[in-house]
Amino acid sequence: MSEKLKDMAEEVAVDAVKTGLEQGKEVLLAQLRKKSFYEALVRGLNKSIDVPFIGEDTEETILRSILDICIEALEEIDFDGED
Repeated sequence: MSEKLKDMAEEVAVDAVKTGLEQGKEVLLAQLRKKSFYEALVRGLNKSIDVPFIGEDTEETILRSILDICIEALEEIDFDGED
């Protein structure tokens, strides 16, 4: 395989992976934006995580804040950006 053809094949593969990552990100964000999914995730995390000396309501508030920050960070990911 010529070097040029090899480079072209690599570029096509990288573009396909980036497209797949972007689509996966959008699917995940769509789920996280659904109230039922978001609430189930918060409940599941709160049920699984126990922080000593903090009540369940405070844990839930903290988990909601962390989840909101993660959603914002996920929205900002750019798979086309350069390192």
